[in-house]
Amino acid sequence: MTQSGNFRVLAAAAFLVAGSSLAQAQSAPNEWEGPWAGGSIGWKWIDTDYRGNPNEIAEPPATVTQTGAAATANRLSSGTPVSKSGSFTADGFTAGVLAGTNRLSGRWLFGIEADADLTTADGSEVQTQTSIADYDGNATNEITFARRNETCRNSKDMWFEGALRGRVGYLAGPNTLLFATAGVSTAAVEHEVDCQLTTTFVDDGGGVPTDSFTHTTRVTGSDDEFELGWTLGAGIESVISEGRWRSRFDYAYVDLGSSNQSLSVSRQTSDPLVPNTGPDSISYNWDEHYHKIRVSLVYAFGDRSPPPLK
Repeated sequence: MTQSGNFRVLAAAAFLVAGSSLAQAQSAPNEWEGPWAGGSIGWKWIDTDYRGNPNEIAEPPATVTQTGAAATANRLSSGTPVSKSGSFTADGFTAGVLAGTNRLSGRWLFGIEADADLTTADGSEVQTQTSIADYDGNATNEITFARRNETCRNSKDMWFEGALRGRVGYLAGPNTLLFATAGVSTAAVEHEVDCQLTTTFVDDGGGVPTDSFTHTTRVTGSDDEFELGWTLGAGIESVISEGRWRSRFDYAYVDLGSSNQSLSVSRQTSDPLVPNTGPDSISYNWDEHYHKIRVSLVYAFGDRSPPPLK
């Protein structure tokens, strides 16, 4: 065959391949356009920092009268309270629904999405402190000091979260999308404080310290609120069944910022004659952020007709 003949054969083959590719592009469904919705399950872990006022919770009684004594011993010093500041991690499962819509521009995808999840994430930290409170015991009331034992449990429980995000993605292949997200997030969080202070008064009469009696106070408080923050994330999404069903795996970081709370508290005492006095509310500052991974199954509702020719 001559060179001219070879050229004609190659040209014809190229024309056939180009025509076949064009026909496939015209008949291929527009799998990534339009609205979609689905469900997800995942796991989250929350980092919590908290700060409270150590002197707001409880103190040993300001005055105490020993049984049978004619005088009252006055408190000279309160001892060292629990710091009321620390950090802990809360974690748990999350499950919910998500929905959104997409637009394509070449290989680039632009969209908006929202999600709402119920979650079991909770955690706590327990602090303890033992110290000595001094009293001005005398010959008729020989309470000269008391052993102060205080325990505080600070905890949180997140039961709901939601987010509204923008999404930008790139089609790495016909059935695979790599994407990044950014937006706003909110969460319903309950914070709790439970502190118990046990004061064991010591009779130092005769130079031989003996326990005289014990007084216990307890302070509990909680507060529920919706916190608002921001979120960033990334993930991968793949077509798994003729363009309608898609699987998705993504990671999100959420920062709920810092919040100041006033927790209403209730006070109990083991002895009605030694009241548990103090403010009706205590102030706390909470600083929270968390990480979340999830897998999702979504269904595309969009028009699967071919995209218009350009």
